[in-house]
Amino acid sequence: MGGFGGADSAESPGPLAQGGAAGAQAGDALACDPDAEDEPDDVFEDSNCDGTDGDLRRAIFVAPKGDDTGSGTLEEPLASLGIALERAHLEQKDVYVCNGLYEQALVIDHAVRVYGGYDCEGGGSRVTDRARFAPLSGVPLSVHGATGVVLERLAFVAPDNEAIEGSSIAGVIEGSIEVQLRRVELESGRAGPGLAGEQGAPLAGRAPNGEAGGNACLRLMCDDIGEGGYSPLSPACEGGGSAEVGGAGGDGGHDGIPAEPGQPSPSGVAGGMVSVVLAEADGASGRSGAVGAVGAGPLQAIGEIDGTGYLPSNAGLRGAYGRPGQGGGGGAGVQELWEGDLCCAPGHGGSQGGFGGCGGRPGQGGTGGGASIALLIVESDVTLTWSRLVSGSGGKGGPGGLGGLSQEGGPPGAVYSYKGVRLSGVGGAGGRGGAGGSGGPGGGGPSLGIALLAAPQPKLDSVQVLLGSPGFGGDAAADAVASGDGPDGIAASGYDFSTHEPITF
Repeated sequence: MGGFGGADSAESPGPLAQGGAAGAQAGDALACDPDAEDEPDDVFEDSNCDGTDGDLRRAIFVAPKGDDTGSGTLEEPLASLGIALERAHLEQKDVYVCNGLYEQALVIDHAVRVYGGYDCEGGGSRVTDRARFAPLSGVPLSVHGATGVVLERLAFVAPDNEAIEGSSIAGVIEGSIEVQLRRVELESGRAGPGLAGEQGAPLAGRAPNGEAGGNACLRLMCDDIGEGGYSPLSPACEGGGSAEVGGAGGDGGHDGIPAEPGQPSPSGVAGGMVSVVLAEADGASGRSGAVGAVGAGPLQAIGEIDGTGYLPSNAGLRGAYGRPGQGGGGGAGVQELWEGDLCCAPGHGGSQGGFGGCGGRPGQGGTGGGASIALLIVESDVTLTWSRLVSGSGGKGGPGGLGGLSQEGGPPGAVYSYKGVRLSGVGGAGGRGGAGGSGGPGGGGPSLGIALLAAPQPKLDSVQVLLGSPGFGGDAAADAVASGDGPDGIAASGYDFSTHEPITF
């Protein structure tokens, strides 16, 4: 590539005459020919005696203080690059740009030659300076579907774009052939951070209660026992599966029929045992479900080129749903009982354990940071000569979102009480579902001199590339520090998005 050096290294080499444009033109005054062709060149030679490097007869001039109602001559330059390009296309002329600052973009869609470096306030001589295109937003240089474009002695400066997922790109050349950039500077700004992953929304409500134990005193026949409570139906959970069913309550007993213990939940939470001590007749509570897995980092180092822009698709992955909690164990039934003057010899049934709560929703992954790209080339043939590419810093990746709160487990079913004293075993409460897993952090954005998509590597001669810092990876969610932050972006002179490989030159 060559040409690396100090701040003016894109100017100091090459066949420039010492002493600037005026000396070159004065020394050639006697040798000029009014009928000669005079294209702007590196030695600023006035070949056709019209007082400047170039041909005033085939030039449309533009100046920061121009007027679009003017003739477009050196004395009456235009103000708008868009109007100048239209005039040049219709009149088959070139565009000569007076040095200065233009808060507008240069958009080209046809063959044209645009030359900068003209000191129009100093008589139109050409000097080692550049017209500077620095719009307040957007891409300063865009070439779309054009053939035979020449840009010389121009500088394009893209503004910082620190919006969420914002990218800064100084130049885009798309679907074009034989585009030449000579002594051109392209400088992109800082890129914006990725979007933080959204936290999983909490689940509403709680899991269902277990069924109540049967009351023997409400039976018509004194030898009819109270049945244990049980419902086999369980609601589906959003993340898949269903809330775990609580264990069935045990039936009550009477003379000749023993009371039954409470049944365990499907995952083995113990039911209560038949006992004269009611605390022992109660089922165990279900344990909370496991927390969902944390989402992984992005599947690729950096994002993609989407059309003529950068898409920060290097997002962290979504976390997993939490697992449902365990159902509570069933309460045991009791043997025959007497309650005052009431015949309640048949025993009451124990209640069913509460249903397990559903697992929490996952957190979403953070997105990738934006990119800073000096020049993006898409399906185009480009040559750069004695030019400088400067990129800013890539954007930081977005942090992963926290997992959502889970559903609380269901309480056990009710049991029969007499004068404030319960008379059978109580099922255990269902366990709370596990919290959702946090999302993974996004990757950092890249800082690139040249980005290619479906394009050959450009022809380069004495091109300098100065890179900014790659964006840092996003922070891991607060409850997932062990999983680590997201991957940092990259800083590279060139990157081919078709193959996702850095290129060197």
